[in-house]
Amino acid sequence: MAIKLGLDNIKYLCAKLNNPEDDLKFIHIAGTNGKGSTGAFISSILKEAGFRVGSYSSPAVFNEREIIKINNRPISKKDWEAGFKIIDDAVCELEAEGYDIPSPFEKETALAFWYFKKEKCDIVCLECGMGGAEDATNIVKNTLACVFTPISIDHTNYLGNTLEKIATVKAGIIKPSSVVVSTIQDESVRAVLENRSHNRVVFADIETELEKYIPLMGDHQIQNATLAKYVVLNLPSPFNDIDEKTIITGIRNVKWPGRFEKINEKPVIILDGAHNEGAAKALRNAVIKKYPNKNIIEVFGMLYDKDHVTVASIMAPVAKHILTVSTKGQRAYSAENLARDVSMFNTNVSAIGGIEEALDIAKLMATTKDIILVFGSLSFHREVVDWVNKKE
Repeated sequence: MAIKLGLDNIKYLCAKLNNPEDDLKFIHIAGTNGKGSTGAFISSILKEAGFRVGSYSSPAVFNEREIIKINNRPISKKDWEAGFKIIDDAVCELEAEGYDIPSPFEKETALAFWYFKKEKCDIVCLECGMGGAEDATNIVKNTLACVFTPISIDHTNYLGNTLEKIATVKAGIIKPSSVVVSTIQDESVRAVLENRSHNRVVFADIETELEKYIPLMGDHQIQNATLAKYVVLNLPSPFNDIDEKTIITGIRNVKWPGRFEKINEKPVIILDGAHNEGAAKALRNAVIKKYPNKNIIEVFGMLYDKDHVTVASIMAPVAKHILTVSTKGQRAYSAENLARDVSMFNTNVSAIGGIEEALDIAKLMATTKDIILVFGSLSFHREVVDWVNKKE
C-alpha cells in the first residue's frame, strides 16, 4: 500500500473509538534517526520513576506486537486481537459511510491509543511514523513535550529534498503549550525549530559522562540518552520530579534490540538498521571504534526508495567484502542493483539474493579477525535472528 499522509482517516477512525487519545498525555518524538532509542531511554527513565509508561514505535522488527508497549512489555496477544476486532468493526462502519479505508499504520496508531487508555497509562512516548504535520500520530492534542532527534535527508519523495523542508514538516508536531526539546541540529534545522516554537526550544548539550551507564553500543547513543535526560527534566509536574540516580538507573536498564546489537559471538555478528546518511555515519563510526582491529564483512540490503549510493559511499570503503541481499515487498530492491551501487566504492562485492544464504557465506568467510555487520533495513532483522538461533 502506498504511503498516504494526512489526518482525515485517523480522525474519523478515532472518533469511532470515542477519541481515546484525548484522555492521554504524550511525549511526541520526531526526527530522522534515533527516535526509537530516544523513546526507549525516556520510557525507561519514567518507568524507573514509578510511572505507567506507554510507548508506540514502528516498524516492528521481531514481533508485530512490539510496536505497542507498556513499561517495556508488548501488548498481549489477547488485547492485540480484541483491539483489532474493535478497530476492524469501526473501519467497516467508515467504509459503509463512504470514507476511505485507513492504512495499516493508521489502524495500529488507533489501536495504540485504545490500548493505552484502557490500561490507564500515565504518559505515552509516541514516535512519529515518518513525517510530522500530516503523520497519523499528530492527531494528539495533549502533548507535554515535542522531541526532535537528529534530522537529516530521508523520505525525500514525501517530505522534501532539503533539510529545511524536511525540518518544516517534522516541526508540524509542535503544539502551542508543549515543551520543545531537541538534540543538536544543523543550523538550517535549528532555525526552523526555533521559528516554529517561538524560540522556546531547549537544545540538549551532549553529556559524555553518561556513556559509562549506557548499555547500547555506539557514540550516537550518548546523544540519544542526553536528549532523553533533557526531556524528562523539562516535563511539567509531576513527571519532572526525577533525581539523577533515577535517570541513571533508567539509562542503565534501557532495552532497544536490533540497533548496533551483537547477536552472535563466534563469529561476532552485529545487527543494525542503518538506511540513510545520518544512520550510516553513526554506524560506521561505532563499528570502527568498537572493533578497531577487526576486518568487516558486510551483509547489506536496502529498500528501493532509500539513498543506496550515499549509504554505500559511507559503508562500503570500510569493508573487506560485501554481500548484498534483496529486500522484499512493494519496496523491494534487488541484490544485483545494490551490488552495482556498492561497486562504485568497493569492488569486493557479491550479489547473493537471500539473507540466509548471505549469512551462510559470510560465516564461511569469517576468520577470527573478522566481524559480520548486517545492516541497511529493519525489514530482514527477524530472519537474521532466526538464522542465528537455528545455528546454535
